[in-house]
Amino acid sequence: MILKRKYRYVLILTSRDIDASAFSNSISNEIMKFMGELAYSEANPRIVAQYTPRLFVIKSKRGFEDRVILASSFVRQINGTKIGLYTLKTSGTIKSLMIYAKQVKD
Repeated sequence: MILKRKYRYVLILTSRDIDASAFSNSISNEIMKFMGELAYSEANPRIVAQYTPRLFVIKSKRGFEDRVILASSFVRQINGTKIGLYTLKTSGTIKSLMIYAKQVKD
């Protein structure tokens, strides 16, 4: 029997509009520094959605979402620009995060 992989999704708000690729690189570097290569590969964090230029969704394996949130708090600048990252919500589905993001956007 094959078990289904379970993921958690984290909605992150940035203090400024930023490019998705720059955000992805910065987040990946900080998570790698904080967790190390082995835990990084187990957590498998990925940027799966960008709702607005300031709202991003990060996907990670269940059980590692706390480490991903903590590592994202270490990001202080992206491409030489000071920035703040704020975790708004964690969920098991992207759909519920998008509903929440729509409320935040309006």
